[in-house]
Amino acid sequence: MRAFHPKWKEMAPRATVSGWTRFKAAQEWLDRNMPLPANAAVSSASGAAPVPAAPAAALAPQDPLYREFLEWRTSRAKASTNI
Repeated sequence: MRAFHPKWKEMAPRATVSGWTRFKAAQEWLDRNMPLPANAAVSSASGAAPVPAAPAAALAPQDPLYREFLEWRTSRAKASTNI
């Protein structure tokens, strides 16, 4: 068996992203395969425990390709509001 790269340990599949809704089948898989700890607080609205968001620096790397994507997304949003 091959070992995974250590960076995979930093991944948080149950983390939430503000404004995004997880695909229902993906949420069901997470609920089955990655149960919440017994001491996690349960949110009354969704039935799932809130996961603390990652720091903004972790979500927005200073990669040139990522910056280019952000610029493209902004220009596309502006174009769609001008229609």
